[in-house]
Amino acid sequence: MSIKYLTRNLNKTICSYGVFLVVSFITALNATAQKDQGFHKIGEFGDLHEGWAMVWKTDKVGFIDESGLTVVKPIYHSIDGFDEYKEGWALVRIGDKFGFINKEGYEVVPLKYQQIAAFDDGFSLVQLGDKVGFINKKGNEIVPLNYHSIERFNDYQPDWALVQITNKSGFIDRSGREVVKPIYNEIFSYGTHHDDWAMVKIANKIGFLDSKGYEVVPLKYNGIWQFNDGRAVVSVGEKLGMIDDKGNEFVSVIYSEINKYGDYRDDWALVKIGDRIGFINKIGEEIVPLKYYSIDKFNDGRAKVHLGNKEGFINEKGTEIVKLLYNSIEKYNDYQEGWAKVRVGLHYGFITETGEEIVKPLYNVIEPFDQYREGWSKVMIGDRYGFMDEKGKQVVPVRYSEIKRFDEGRAFVYIGKKVGFIDDFGHEVVRPKYDTIRPFKNGRAEVRLGNKVGLINEMGKEIVPLN
Repeated sequence: MSIKYLTRNLNKTICSYGVFLVVSFITALNATAQKDQGFHKIGEFGDLHEGWAMVWKTDKVGFIDESGLTVVKPIYHSIDGFDEYKEGWALVRIGDKFGFINKEGYEVVPLKYQQIAAFDDGFSLVQLGDKVGFINKKGNEIVPLNYHSIERFNDYQPDWALVQITNKSGFIDRSGREVVKPIYNEIFSYGTHHDDWAMVKIANKIGFLDSKGYEVVPLKYNGIWQFNDGRAVVSVGEKLGMIDDKGNEFVSVIYSEINKYGDYRDDWALVKIGDRIGFINKIGEEIVPLKYYSIDKFNDGRAKVHLGNKEGFINEKGTEIVKLLYNSIEKYNDYQEGWAKVRVGLHYGFITETGEEIVKPLYNVIEPFDQYREGWSKVMIGDRYGFMDEKGKQVVPVRYSEIKRFDEGRAFVYIGKKVGFIDDFGHEVVRPKYDTIRPFKNGRAEVRLGNKVGLINEMGKEIVPLN
């Protein structure tokens, strides 16, 4: 046996023995570590963290690595999966308190919160008692736990979140700064009433915040209606006014009613105080004083106005072009172009478009023109009839009991039971003295008076005397 052979075998023996010693040492070390740590359960490696296994010691959990070293002490009552709330973090709990550990096993958020929500938009809502705040992705408490509720960022305004303390609301920004102090009982969404404003309320008073959080409309109103064409109706108690889209009160809060602009005239709104109405323009000026009981719609540049039992007209400038003298005014042009029939008591007349009395209200009846003769209207005072022409002139005196329609230039007229006739100029050709006048034939007409008969010509002359 050579020295070389002995040397080679000795080396093999030494190497094998060395390997045996190392393996035996590691096995003994593992057995000692498990025993020393006293784990009653070890999970699968890699279930919750690569290279780590969850371990249980009584009711507490932690982590060991593949070498058996404790990387997270078993002091927690629960550990959620990593990345469920935030990438690289796991939610941990001791008792009723929560926090976070990272993948190195360090506590990045101390266990002091009773609830922690999943991260959203870079923030996590945390709660302690009845108060909430925000932590960021670094675990820093950027919004202290001063609030009873915090809504999501951007729900109302970009980078703002609604906060509440008891029943008071305000806004914070992403740095946690209070951009609107929580003093309001209610904050409505931006854009609900005005594109860039949010309605706010304290008790029964409301106003508006602008997009920077400033009170652009002070909280002094009980009601604010929707903005329309840059204006909104406001109320204080039972009184109404208007504000513009800059928050200026351009119509004082004194009216019991404000109608929409354009209902009567494009740039006017009907307003009311008590039982009187008028008009304001778009800058809030009273263009028509509040003295009328009612105002009709405008037609042909005029609107009928009413006060008590009297009527008149105003024009599109608000000027009273027809005084309130009449009990009724009918539509223009129904009888004559540019005329309106008016009534005072039981008497009728006509006015022009400028309010001039072209026919004074003298007549109990005015019939439509052209029914008896072209260009004439039959009129009555008491129980007597006559005619007026298209200029309002009385062309046939009002003295007859009845007047028939014109035929061939003549109309029979009566006084009592006696008949005569007038020509189409209104001249009395034959005064009413006969009992009857038969229709003309060949220029002659039979007349009767009592039991006597005669003939008259077209001039009314008796060509055959009554015999």
